[in-house]
Formats: sequence, structure tokens, C-alpha cells
Amino acid sequence: MFEQTFVSRGEHDRSPAAIALSFAGQALIVLCLMLAPLLRPEALRYVMQRGTLEPPRPLTPAVERAVAASRATASRQVFRPNTLVAPTHVPRHIAMITDPAPELTVEPSAPGVAAASGIFSSLGEIAKPQPPPAPPSVRKPASRVRVSASVQQAMLVYQLKPAYPPLARAARISGTVVLQATIGKDGTIQNLQLMSGHPLLTQAALAAVAQWRYRPTLLNGEPVEVATQIMVNFVLSQ
Repeated sequence: MFEQTFVSRGEHDRSPAAIALSFAGQALIVLCLMLAPLLRPEALRYVMQRGTLEPPRPLTPAVERAVAASRATASRQVFRPNTLVAPTHVPRHIAMITDPAPELTVEPSAPGVAAASGIFSSLGEIAKPQPPPAPPSVRKPASRVRVSASVQQAMLVYQLKPAYPPLARAARISGTVVLQATIGKDGTIQNLQLMSGHPLLTQAALAAVAQWRYRPTLLNGEPVEVATQIMVNFVLSQ
């Protein structure tokens, strides 16, 4: 009977109810440990107050005087630029220092540029340089002009008459040859060109007109070139 009772008790201890009861007891113990400080809050406040820093103690009068003296000395030694400070002591005799006047030298100026005077006025200003001279006036060359036929004929000083070509005379050919030329400043014929005319008459006209001479045409007292048109007539005699 004892053996059966022992076995039955072991099976009873291993039941789920016993295990749950054991866990509940352990949880209750832990909860009591956590709630114990809350039951006595003054003990917790005492521990927290011991962990805080104490406020600094007030300085003694001797220490305060030493700190004030050091601050005053430091303030007197501060350098203040651009600030005028009255001297603490004024001497009776003040030495006068006179600087010698600087020597002025004048350097040669570059060509084409007016040299500076090198003399300083009482105000320390340099005399203004003179303005450069005005450039010389350049006259523009007169352009080519045109004159009337009557004026042109009056200016003619040498006129060589053209020879009648023999072939044109034999063929009984007559007519007018028109030429274009420039009368130079010296009165000679320049740039002679054929405008119109019979081929048998043009060479004789060109050879004769190339030797013509005119008086120079003046414009404002200066000779100029004249553009002209010359007509040479070839007429058969009866």
C-alpha cells in the first residue's frame, strides 16, 4: 500500500494545476519587490537628493575684492585703436621736430608728350600739362570737274588737225568721231577713249587729239582735272 501511495502522489505533483500555481506564486513575489519602493516614497526622494549637485557657496569679501582688482587691471590694459586718450602727465618742455623739405627732380618726358612742370604748388597739386598742338589741316584733293564745250574750246592752246585717211577719201567716207578723255592738271590729254565713229576715221582722230594741249583749269586757285568729250568732224571737200 505504501508503494502505491507514493506513486500516486508523484503523479499528482506533476499536474498542470500545480505548475500554474507555482508560476503565480513567483509572479506575486516579483510584483511585491517592484511595489515595495512605492510604499515608501520618502526613501526614494532621499536617494535622488543625494545624487544632485549642491549650489556653489558664496564668495568671501576678500575673494570678491581680489576678483574686482584683477578685472580693473585687465580693463586698463585693453588696447583701443583709433582712440585718443588724454595723457596722465604733460611735460613742461616739448621738443619741436622739423623735417627737411623733400628734393624734387624732373625726369625728361617722352617725345611728342608735353613735359610736366615738376613744380608743386603750396597745396601739393601738380601743374596741369599743356594741351597738345592741333594737327595741321590737310587739304583734300579736288575732284574731277566738267566744263562746257565753249569753255573747253577757249582753253585750247594747241590743236593739231587730223589728216584725212586716204582710204576714207577714196571711198568718199565722211562723218564725226566722238572721243572721251581727261585733261590733266598740266593740260595734257589723258585716258583717251573712242566712243563712236567710222573705223576708217577713228585712228586719225585718236592720233591728232592725243597731241592737243589745254591751259590748266583752276579751282580755288589750284589746278584740277577736267573730264571732257571731244568731237572730230571729217568733211570731204567738193
